[in-house]
Amino acid sequence: MSRSSVSVSKTVLFSLRRLLANWLTLLAALASLPAEAAEPMRLEGHAAAVYDVAWLPNGQSLVSASFDQTLKLWDVPSSTVLRTMDGHTGIVLCVAVSPDGTLIASGASDSSIRLWEVPQNDPTRTIRAHDGESRAIALSPDGKTLATADATGAVRLFEIATGTQQKEVKLPAPVSSLAWSRNGQLLGAGCDDGGLHLMNPQDGKVTVSVSAHAGRIAGLEFSTNNSLFFTAGEDGFVRHWPVNLKAPDDGSRLMKDAAQAEHVADEKAVHGFALLSNGAQYATAGEDGQVKIWNASNGAPASSASGFEGAALCVALSPDRRQIAAGGADGTVRCWNLSNGSSLFRHTVGQPVKHVAFSPDNSKLVAATADQTISVFDATPLNPQPAEPPSRSPAQSLKLKDAPVAGFVWEADSRTLHSLAANGSVATWTVSATGSVATLSGHRGPVYALKFSPDGRTLASGSNDKTVRLWEVETRKATKTLSTQDAGIYSVAWTPGGDQLVTAGADNSVRLLDVSSSREIRSYSGPEFAVYSASISADGKSIAAGGMGVGEQRLIRLWDVDSSEPRTGLAGHRDDVYRVEFSPDGGRLLSIGYSGEFRVWDLGSGKPVLEQSVGQVSYSAAFSPNGKNAAVALSDGSVLLIEVP
Repeated sequence: MSRSSVSVSKTVLFSLRRLLANWLTLLAALASLPAEAAEPMRLEGHAAAVYDVAWLPNGQSLVSASFDQTLKLWDVPSSTVLRTMDGHTGIVLCVAVSPDGTLIASGASDSSIRLWEVPQNDPTRTIRAHDGESRAIALSPDGKTLATADATGAVRLFEIATGTQQKEVKLPAPVSSLAWSRNGQLLGAGCDDGGLHLMNPQDGKVTVSVSAHAGRIAGLEFSTNNSLFFTAGEDGFVRHWPVNLKAPDDGSRLMKDAAQAEHVADEKAVHGFALLSNGAQYATAGEDGQVKIWNASNGAPASSASGFEGAALCVALSPDRRQIAAGGADGTVRCWNLSNGSSLFRHTVGQPVKHVAFSPDNSKLVAATADQTISVFDATPLNPQPAEPPSRSPAQSLKLKDAPVAGFVWEADSRTLHSLAANGSVATWTVSATGSVATLSGHRGPVYALKFSPDGRTLASGSNDKTVRLWEVETRKATKTLSTQDAGIYSVAWTPGGDQLVTAGADNSVRLLDVSSSREIRSYSGPEFAVYSASISADGKSIAAGGMGVGEQRLIRLWDVDSSEPRTGLAGHRDDVYRVEFSPDGGRLLSIGYSGEFRVWDLGSGKPVLEQSVGQVSYSAAFSPNGKNAAVALSDGSVLLIEVP
């Protein structure tokens, strides 16, 4: 090779190296620029500005607090509302979630703090009761045994505690309804062929069979004194039967003329039947769309309620004997006052309603629809009752994965629900309270800050009344009041060990308090104006705070926990900073300004890795548990979900 060719090769190589170096420099420069986030997801549903947001530990659910006086629990992947929580009489200013994800705490301008149970959307247990199409379910009066039945005529008894099968009875036709006598000594089964069978649950033997109706038995109930039982059939009749029926000597069925009394409840068909808890009356749901109340003593009509556009398919009477609930083929659930027939609620669920039931404590109403969903509603009547019956959103929705609901029963605790799916599986659910489970009263001003301790046993609250209060979660009582500042408190944060608390507020201070002694350990210098938000890193070594300012720069200050002097400041916000929060790994900091400037800062370089304007006023933002997303509260009543690069 000649010298000239070698020289040319060196020149080309040098040029390539220089070009590569330039590209690397350019790439490094681009990498240092704030990133543009992917198109954010928007959660819409609040009627006014969202003031605060908090993630649940599962990273799939988010709770938002709004000026519309409600909170909403969201399923983030599907962008759907799992539950709307109302009850506050002022705007909701702050929200916190317990470390185990079972409780939500909310604070409002009405000076109250409320605790809410988090709905569990998966069953606590599932057992396989039948292999084929299942039809009916009933719980024994002592709550120990569950009876289920299927389309083959098989009736099975399961021990609730273990889920193990105890007995099986084979009947000659598909079973449509089941009921226990009030003393638990008999189990009745109504069948598609109109046959009625009474069984001894102790030995599983059929004691008597009756040809009760000329068609499917839609409902079956025993009287409170165990002397009678009632059947409703799709032939339109309701019949009364004495419990002491005797089987014929030849083993054949008794005929329907063995009934003590009968009457026509609907000219075409009865689809649902329910007996009042005191046994004085019963209700029928008919093909004519009416719900009718009858005197149980003689079958005489007492009253009726209407409103369905089509057939009434199911009916339930509240244990306190005040309400009737019924579901219709038109996809609505309706509730009436039992005493005067006035309409209380009208819930639109969009699918034919197959089953309804009140909880034993009257607080909840569950409805199963044809699309495999169980909806839980607040059953508490309004006072005063408006002229037009209002509609309530479901407080909780339970979704069966594989098949529609064939029936359900409550346990006595009003929290445990057993549902039978048409595919033969029995799911056990923990149903949360439809309203708040506790109201914590004591603050004398709006509550701006809430945080659960790391162990979840204590809730810290900060208020405009200048105090921090500590509440014992289990007893729902205040254990200590820390009078810490000369003005309102806007932010509280626990150290990882749970023995210290960081507070910030309107007196321009950020302080570290010892929880056990209420003593101030340290005050952090730097802020000249009100501090709206303070956060402590997961390792407990750093504190960040932001708030009001003047001019173009609103400085976010960072301190080492052990030093009063700020370590550094992050400049860039041109409006008051409403929220700062460390990422779960502590390497980044989120901040949101009042004007909607959202930033994620790299704390190593002190520069933002993400800058985005959300285009409107914002009061709060929060990292997801894995730090890969952030939720931003917006003044138009929505929540933005932003991907963090």
